Amino acid sequence: MFSCQTDTEWKTKILYYCSYFLQDGNQKLQNKHDKDPIMFSKAPHTNLATTQKP
Repeated sequence: MFSCQTDTEWKTKILYYCSYFLQDGNQKLQNKHDKDPIMFSKAPHTNLATTQKP
């Protein structure tokens, strides 16, 4: 079991790394979009939220 202190510290590190990698990923997507906006707009992942049915 984690103590409260180390658990909070661990979660803080996880959040830090997650936000870092998300930021990095978003920057790469933005770069891709800047290079080829037409292809990017047709990419399936941009429409997942609207096209996927439950």
